[in-house]
Amino acid sequence: MNSEYELLHVRLSGTGGQGVILMGKLLAEATAIHAGFNVVMTKSYGPEARGGACRSDIIICRGEIDALAGTEPNILVCLSQQACNRYFNNAAPPDIFLIDSTSVKVVPTSRAVEVPLTELATGKLQNPMTVNILALGVLGGLINLVEQEALASAIRGNVRE
Repeated sequence: MNSEYELLHVRLSGTGGQGVILMGKLLAEATAIHAGFNVVMTKSYGPEARGGACRSDIIICRGEIDALAGTEPNILVCLSQQACNRYFNNAAPPDIFLIDSTSVKVVPTSRAVEVPLTELATGKLQNPMTVNILALGVLGGLINLVEQEALASAIRGNVRE
């Protein structure tokens, strides 16, 4: 883990149906099982099956994790404008802020890493259901927390081709 963090809080957010919960599960598995970190994952989603607010919080630490609440995310990923509006807080901006620039048009900071994830998924990959996996790959490269192979292994074990 990057030495500047004793505890890393990653918040993945979007709307129901974008695979945010799966993305959280994959990141948690890659960091816990394949890289040996202590990890806790929580999830929150509205009563709507699709289209409602959705988030997954992953706490990652080398030592014991003794608190789940009260920490601001060091890393925030927003796959929708709704998620960006809801979870970005100017009082405590995250160190890494990744957005899907295809879906998020009003960006609250100039420090965002903007990647057209939906455009790439629907264009190059011809599969809009891969946005979450693309986001996870980009995030993996940005945080350099686990090897890309650990993420790939978690994906292979949980996602059909």
